[in-house]
Amino acid sequence: MTIKWNTSDIALACPRCKGFVADCNDKLECASCNLHFEIVAGQPVMIESGNVDFLKEEVKRTFSAINQSLEDKGLSRFATFNNWGFASLEQEEDEGDARRTNSLFIRLLLEVINGCELMGKKILEVSCGRGGNVNALCNFYGPDQVVGLDLTESNIAFCAANNRYDRAWYVAGDAERLPFFDDTFDIVLNIESSHLYPNVGDFYQESLRVLKPGGMFLYADVMDEADLIRNTAILQELGFHMVHCRDITANVLKAGETAFTNRMSALKGSFESEQDVLDWLEAPGTQRYEEMQQGKRTFHIWHFAKGESNS
Repeated sequence: MTIKWNTSDIALACPRCKGFVADCNDKLECASCNLHFEIVAGQPVMIESGNVDFLKEEVKRTFSAINQSLEDKGLSRFATFNNWGFASLEQEEDEGDARRTNSLFIRLLLEVINGCELMGKKILEVSCGRGGNVNALCNFYGPDQVVGLDLTESNIAFCAANNRYDRAWYVAGDAERLPFFDDTFDIVLNIESSHLYPNVGDFYQESLRVLKPGGMFLYADVMDEADLIRNTAILQELGFHMVHCRDITANVLKAGETAFTNRMSALKGSFESEQDVLDWLEAPGTQRYEEMQQGKRTFHIWHFAKGESNS
């Protein structure tokens, strides 16, 4: 199988030892520790076999079921975002525009970027899902290269099969063991996924490692107060400098309510019961939705900069 990867610009590294990997008999092999990695439909799968984590396997099963359900319903090519979205709180907002396909999700991406310069940059999106953000980045921002990494192989297969941009590349990989060399990217983007990582501190450490000195970590997620305090402290102790923080909980809740009917319809059949779908969507009436309404869990956007001396 020929690998579809632009190795001249952004080289893949062994996720365990960070050594060089080379194409070897339809697989990738690490020259240092001799680990082998599969190539599936041309896409590198940079995940160690036999390294099983229950939470990660559950995430993969869930998203694989969602992908299959979307395919069965003929909705697959229209569903490229998995996020809550962002809706304006102003009364004069055009409701028709708010309901337009994917507009709420693209608006969330725009709010996360918030003026950060992306033109000509090398960008990594960790947990890229079905590629909606990567597509939008290529379409609107003129980056040099964008890499989408996701734990779920069926997500990466969908992204690669529907990729329209010669500057976009996809790889299956673990957020806690990024398969790239130090100081590779100008921007690391992560939206609404880190709460699913068993060891989020490892993800923060890896994000710092693969960022170039002066690079930016653009980050958005929902957390309870304890996680918010702890995770912010971890990021700053690692050497990140916070340059922007914004609470968008109200905007996210409004977007979730606006898009709820379409998302519910798309996900029916992906889970064992309708209640499971509601819980996954954190729909009105569920415990997690109520916790957000009450301020026990909040959704923030952060920009963290890697210092020029961090390398």
